[in-house]
Amino acid sequence: DRETWHDVSMTSSKDLETWTPPRVVVEQDPDENCFNQSVCYDGHRFVMAYETNALVPFTIKFAESDDLVHWRKVPDALFGPDRYAACPAIRFAGGWYYMLYLERPTEDWWFETWVARSRDLVDWELSPHNPVIAPDPALDVHPDCPERVKEINASDPDLVEWGGRTRVYFTGGHQHHSGRLQYAE
Repeated sequence: DRETWHDVSMTSSKDLETWTPPRVVVEQDPDENCFNQSVCYDGHRFVMAYETNALVPFTIKFAESDDLVHWRKVPDALFGPDRYAACPAIRFAGGWYYMLYLERPTEDWWFETWVARSRDLVDWELSPHNPVIAPDPALDVHPDCPERVKEINASDPDLVEWGGRTRVYFTGGHQHHSGRLQYAE
């Protein structure tokens, strides 16, 4: 059923103007959809973290590649089968994989960015400093949103080093309404 098709696909370009057609690099498992993904290089291989709805309700799986084109799912590498884990941003530094991800810490409709680390993509440690980014319930999601809803999520994080500092970009939003791109340093 192509209406529920959510494999991970890639496209490439040598000049950033002409792009190859999309090609599937990670195929979804039966009864699964794949969503957000992030890639890092660990000095030996590329590692992809990708969001899936295979388990309750979102979990993060991993794949590896030598060339960014041919990917293999990493057996037993799974983050979050016991929690809400979505929107991964993975990096490698000092022998550790660090992953920012979206956590729903309570049954409330509230979503925070947390960080975890692993040496092997199988065993993960949560930071004692979580959440690293929380929504601001005093902020309107967007001034143009007619419902004037307040922020309840800090989602879809990504990292960049800029001017000797680390910036985390994220969306402060409401899951069902618009959001605002923000950053923290």
